Amino acid sequence: MNRRYRKTVIAGNWKMNMTATETKKFAEELKKIMPRAKWCDTLICVPACNIQTAAKAFKDLRISVGAENVYFEEKGAYTGEISADMLKDLGVKYVIVGHSERRQYFCETDATVNKKVLAVLNASMSPIICVGESLEQRETGITDEWIALQVKSALYGVPADKLRRCIIAYEPIWAIGTGKTATAEQAGEVCSNIRATIRGLYGARVARSVTIQYGGSMNPKNAAELLAQPDIDGGLIGEFSYENFNAASAVVTIHGVTAHTGYAKGILKNAIQIAMEYQALLPAYETPACTENREGFYHLDKLQGRTETAIMNYLIRDHDEALFRHRQQIMQEAVDFINKKYGAGTAEITITETYRNMYEQVKGHEKLISNVMTAMEHCGITPIVTPIRGGTDGARLSYQGLPCPNICTGGQNGHGRHEFVSIQSMEAITEMLKELVKLFA
Repeated sequence: MNRRYRKTVIAGNWKMNMTATETKKFAEELKKIMPRAKWCDTLICVPACNIQTAAKAFKDLRISVGAENVYFEEKGAYTGEISADMLKDLGVKYVIVGHSERRQYFCETDATVNKKVLAVLNASMSPIICVGESLEQRETGITDEWIALQVKSALYGVPADKLRRCIIAYEPIWAIGTGKTATAEQAGEVCSNIRATIRGLYGARVARSVTIQYGGSMNPKNAAELLAQPDIDGGLIGEFSYENFNAASAVVTIHGVTAHTGYAKGILKNAIQIAMEYQALLPAYETPACTENREGFYHLDKLQGRTETAIMNYLIRDHDEALFRHRQQIMQEAVDFINKKYGAGTAEITITETYRNMYEQVKGHEKLISNVMTAMEHCGITPIVTPIRGGTDGARLSYQGLPCPNICTGGQNGHGRHEFVSIQSMEAITEMLKELVKLFA
C-alpha cells in the first residue's frame, strides 16, 4: 500500500447474512475490542434492510456503512430495486458494484456495471468496483486481458475528477469463500496491471490516486503480506468475531441380529443399514461441506462394522452454546427413534465434550483482545478477528483459569501436507509480540 498518494480501505462484505437485530448485537460486541484505526478507512457493506441499523450502531466506531448493490435508474417501475439516491439518503458512502456473485447469479454484465458506477458517482458516493477472473481464465493465461476489459468497461464515461472516488476490488473468483488465496505476488501483479490499465486511460497522476483492494479470502494470516504489496491498498475482509467451536465427539453403536440370508425374513436386523438410516435422520446440510463462519455441523468421521454391529464416530461442533446442546439432543432423539422402531437396545450413544468456546471465559477480559489489536495496528498489521472453526489450546487454558485468546502465527496451509510460514510473516509477528509486551508492561 502507498499511503502517500491514496487512502487504505479495509472493507467487509456481509453478503446475505445478519438480521437487523443481529447487526445491533454484533456492533455492541465489536465496540469492546475495535481500536480506532488512524491509518485506514474501515467500512462494512451490509444488506439493504440493515443499513439504517448499521449506520446507527457503528457510528461511534468510525466505521462507514456501505451497500452491497444498487440499481442504475433514478426512479421508476423497478420492483424490488434500490436507487443510488435512496442509499445516499440513508447515509451510505460506499456501494459494491459488479461483485462476481451478482454477475453469476443475477446476470449482471460489464454494461450494467458501468451504469451502476455512473449512478453511484452521480449521487456523490464511492463505488467499489469488483473485477476478477475464474480459475479457467487464469489457467489459460488471459487474466490480465480479462480484468483490463472489466476495468475499462466499468470506467467508461467516468471523468478523471471523479475517478479518485472509485475503488477497484480485485477478487479472483476462484478464491472467494473457498479458503484459497492468491499468493501475495499473484495478487500484487494483478493489482499492478489494474493500475497500469488506469494509467493508460487517465495518466500516471490520476492512476496513483486510485485505491485498489484485494478481495479473495483475505484473512488475519495473509493480510499483512498482501497489504505489503505496493499496489494493494486494502482488502475486503469477511467477518469479525472472537471465538472457537464448542466441541464434542459421539460414538453411536448399532446392534443388529444376524441370520442365514436365505431364511432371514422377520429375523435379520442389518446393523449397517440401520446405521445408514440413523445418519439420514440428521440434518443433511449441516455438515462441514455445507457450512461456514459460525455455522455448526455434524460430521460422520468414521463408520465401521458388519451385519451384527456397526459403530459410527461423529464430531459435533457449534459456536453457540444453546445450539451445541440442541445438536446433542437431536442425536439422542435419533437414537430413541431407532430403538422405538427396531427394539430397545438396538442403538446407543455416548457423547463426550472435548473443548468449549473460549469466548465465555475471555469476554470479561476485553483488555487482552484490545491490546492484541493495538499491537497489530502499531506494526501496520490489519487488526482482524475471525471465528475459529475448530479447537485451540487457548480454549483449554481459558477454562483452566487463564484467559488465553489466540493470536496469529503467520502460518499457511494449516493441517495440510505443505504447511509453512514465511520469513516475512514471522518477522511481522515477532514485532507484534514485542509491541504486545510493551502494552502489558
